[in-house]
Amino acid sequence: MIKQQQRYCNHIRIPLVVVGVLCLIVAFTLRSMVRHGTLGCWPCADTVLTNSVDPGKACNALLVERDCGATTDFVRSIYITEGLAEGSYKQDNPIIITEGQGINSISWRDSSTLEVNYSKAQTKFFLKPKAWQQISIVYISNK
Repeated sequence: MIKQQQRYCNHIRIPLVVVGVLCLIVAFTLRSMVRHGTLGCWPCADTVLTNSVDPGKACNALLVERDCGATTDFVRSIYITEGLAEGSYKQDNPIIITEGQGINSISWRDSSTLEVNYSKAQTKFFLKPKAWQQISIVYISNK
């Protein structure tokens, strides 16, 4: 009787260990996917659409579009980085965030004024400051 119980326990124990190990593998894989932003079938991709260097060549304004697939709208953000490196924007927070593809262009009027041209019908602003640090931001709406 005891040997039968031991065999029965071994038959249950082995599948339980296998299932436990598989659960741990899935959990660590999902955690890694969440951390790296690749959880969906189509991971989000950032594309720098345009950049504009201020006349003093101290700052670089970047218009970045984020595409997370067919079920979500595009998000366009504007970053201002010190220096001219485009890749460094990922370390900063965006100063302007919009939904849609309505921001058409960005340019500098002078070293302290950034001009943002956008389509009012295609743009929903989530973050729309009038200034950032020492830089004034002017919005020009194309109807």
